[in-house]
Amino acid sequence: MYNKDQQYIYNLDYKDVLQLNEIKDNVNLVYADPPYTTNKYSRYYHLLNTLVLYDYPEISKNRNGEYTKGLYRSRRMKSNFCSKVKAINEIENLFNLCKENKKVLILSYAYPSNPEKQNTSRYSASVDDIIKSGRKIFGKDNFKINIKSYEHSNQRKSSNKSVNEFLLIGKY
Repeated sequence: MYNKDQQYIYNLDYKDVLQLNEIKDNVNLVYADPPYTTNKYSRYYHLLNTLVLYDYPEISKNRNGEYTKGLYRSRRMKSNFCSKVKAINEIENLFNLCKENKKVLILSYAYPSNPEKQNTSRYSASVDDIIKSGRKIFGKDNFKINIKSYEHSNQRKSSNKSVNEFLLIGKY
């Protein structure tokens, strides 16, 4: 029995979770923080997956048949949010599912503060394209944008990079 005072975790694709009756009937707001770069999040969780599955996975190899430096699980889950070709469609699917199911959506998306001067090649979708899609799907009056600027650590580099965190809010 679903209890609104409890927390639930689902090991499912977001599309499947949003179709569950207990979610349709009891949840009003969806917070999504999808991957926003081409880095596959699964690469960071392979150790936890192996621990939970308690198996001995085949280790991934590169195109030359050599083991990868990260020693990741082969056939690991890869999100369409991480694909430059598929990301905007995946985001639009999320927008449409929330609108169709009458859920307020808050999408968190980090993006360089100055895309003209900062490298955006690793980002799977531009924030401008996401905003354009959000306005198209939810309507301009039902799609709000909040921006918070901050300095992001820059992996192994001495300088930080200036980033905007976008909270994109779609209402049905």
